[in-house]
Amino acid sequence: MTHRVRVTPWLSILALAFSAWPAFAGCPPLDPGGSYPWQSDARMAGDKWADLQIKIDKKGRPSDCGMTKGNVDAETLFWMCRAVTSQAHFDPVMTDGQPTASTVTRSMVVYGRLHAQADEAGRKKYFSEHPSENPGCYPE
Repeated sequence: MTHRVRVTPWLSILALAFSAWPAFAGCPPLDPGGSYPWQSDARMAGDKWADLQIKIDKKGRPSDCGMTKGNVDAETLFWMCRAVTSQAHFDPVMTDGQPTASTVTRSMVVYGRLHAQADEAGRKKYFSEHPSENPGCYPE
């Protein structure tokens, strides 16, 4: 009897964990940092954006970041660079088959109100045109 009492909580936890699984069954793989099918990558009025130049080491870890062009203020640039240097990882640049320290360029955008509204309208249109798609596959 005591063994059943010990096992039962684990079975309950597993059952609870797997109960959410069907919501994602059949979902396309998510591409971290990628766009959903209805999203526009075009810059819109009100967006804050920056083209960042990021120094990376031989292992692809960022070490420094700066803006080459954009319309963000100094504080937003600080937080963009902080996010990149603390969380990003890049494939190292290869030179003659060897990884080398280098610089990569990436763009970051903080959506403005018009962009957010366009995405919301695009999401509604996408799911009305694709009724077989599961909205649960695309977290908001």
